[in-house]
Amino acid sequence: MWTGCWRFCDTQAMNQSQFVDAVLTNPVNRTVLERLPQLGVADCWLVSGALFQTAWNVLTDRPSEHGIKDYDIPISIRTRHGTQRTPS
Repeated sequence: MWTGCWRFCDTQAMNQSQFVDAVLTNPVNRTVLERLPQLGVADCWLVSGALFQTAWNVLTDRPSEHGIKDYDIPISIRTRHGTQRTPS
């Protein structure tokens, strides 16, 4: 039976700064984040599994891209009728 849960269940295992550092170890995350401004969209984000899975991979000593099959980037487009969210 695996008993190493304490390392991953501890909320102090990774603070915000460490999370950002971990996310940026994934070269795809880094490239996406560098290129998002080129879309010319005021409100877009890299979200979800690409961030969580990268952090988990760092904590479990796996390659940073391990198990990531897609990268979600929801955007908001402002129109004269209000903001519309696009599906990720």
